[in-house]
Amino acid sequence: MFATDAGAVRALYGSKHEWFSDRDIEIVKYPMPESELAGLSKRWKRSPNALTVHLIPQPLQTGVALQGVQRLWNSFNTMWNMAKDDPEIPTVAVDTMTIARRIAADCHLEYMQATKAPNEPMRQNLIQVEWGKPGDMIRTMYTQAANQSESFMSSGVQKHFIFTHHLTEVRVNSVDSRGNPTSTVQMRNGKPLLEMEGLHNTDRFMDVCLRVEQVEMDHPGGKDKGKILAIQGEFIKCGYNLSLKGTKVLMGTWDDLAVHLNKGLHPIAQIQTRNGHGAG
Repeated sequence: MFATDAGAVRALYGSKHEWFSDRDIEIVKYPMPESELAGLSKRWKRSPNALTVHLIPQPLQTGVALQGVQRLWNSFNTMWNMAKDDPEIPTVAVDTMTIARRIAADCHLEYMQATKAPNEPMRQNLIQVEWGKPGDMIRTMYTQAANQSESFMSSGVQKHFIFTHHLTEVRVNSVDSRGNPTSTVQMRNGKPLLEMEGLHNTDRFMDVCLRVEQVEMDHPGGKDKGKILAIQGEFIKCGYNLSLKGTKVLMGTWDDLAVHLNKGLHPIAQIQTRNGHGAG
């Protein structure tokens, strides 16, 4: 897993740590010496239950001129391609692609800053049209993942790619009475309307898209025991079974989701459970 966002350690060792009790967990800090890249594939497959988390933190910036972002992206991209192309690595995850996209944008901005003409002012942000390059960088990752997954499946090997995103408020741009540009948060039932924060049309590249949220529900032991908080996913898209779109499922482990999706699927498309694979 490539952790561009904070929270990996909390997720692994928090209240649901028993979900990972059988995993051989290693957390790799950035930067990793280039001399270790050659042995990285073997490191990922050090045991049948290996779970390797690479921390991909955004560099701390102390001025307008960005530093270290291109190096970070290149390191991440190198490791991503190694993991993507290895048939013995069944699952590759990026948490989150929201932050990965920001890193791609800053990578492009750092390049533009470094290659500007001497008399040009230092750029601090990308304008709308310049987001095309970062978009292509992320789109390439999605396309490669989709192609590789299908390629491996044709040879009897399952390869899963998991990408998480943040949600952000849906805003409508307008002009106020004085002619100044402004934006308004869209509301529904008294709550802000939310959407995925990431590359537009991300779902086009995915087999399954789930919008996950925390919900309050009755205790499984009966209403007299009060309420509990649970994680619920709504299918925004399900290429395996179109009828699942709009339905909801309580989120537990990978195996729980796999069993839910496998109903009625051809044996070739059956999603293998964690215990059915080796290194992860």
